Amino acid sequence: MLARIKSLVGRGDARASKPNFSVPSKETAPPPPEPTPLPHAEPPTAGFPLECLTPKLRSAADAIMQKTQGPAALAAQSVLSVASLVVASRAKVETLGSPSNATAAFVTIALSGERKSAADKIVKTGIDRVIMRLRKEHEIAMARYKSELASTGRGEEKPAAPVCPSFLVTEPTVEGAFKTIALGCGFLGWFTDEAASFWGGHSMSKDQRAKTSGIVSKFWDGIP
Repeated sequence: MLARIKSLVGRGDARASKPNFSVPSKETAPPPPEPTPLPHAEPPTAGFPLECLTPKLRSAADAIMQKTQGPAALAAQSVLSVASLVVASRAKVETLGSPSNATAAFVTIALSGERKSAADKIVKTGIDRVIMRLRKEHEIAMARYKSELASTGRGEEKPAAPVCPSFLVTEPTVEGAFKTIALGCGFLGWFTDEAASFWGGHSMSKDQRAKTSGIVSKFWDGIP
């Protein structure tokens, strides 16, 4: 676009506050170009392959879809994430390098009202019941441990502390995740149904996001 430039340098009159360029007459600015879509940003053209799930997992996904009236992909993501938590500490998969933990990472992008939290709540019901039962058992075991520890004489071998049953977290720091794994069951489920609380939390702050992403990638690679 051609423009006629009018220099106002060194002038102290009122014209200095006016724009120092003008568009020639009979010329208009070209229309803005259409934005280029990001790679892989287009919605999938095919539905979620529910037929690839095992019969029990597909039955669970179908039941969640019927109850919440949510999308198939959303229900399947919730089912697969909990299934991954259940088997990750008990099974390994053969990769190109070496056997690795059977763990998986899931990111679900859904609009408000698409029933993501409801689907997660339903599919985690069994996990929550197990956690509550383990916590009650841990309280009893801790009371017994403290009693045995108090009665242990000098020079006697101290009893082993019971394992903390924590294996499910929502918004931990990386250091907190390591501590939970070390003091808990040896594995960890990192679940959150609210992206804002995760991306706005300490783990993904400006100074921490690179470290968090790198360590999560190492978890994915099966680094002990």
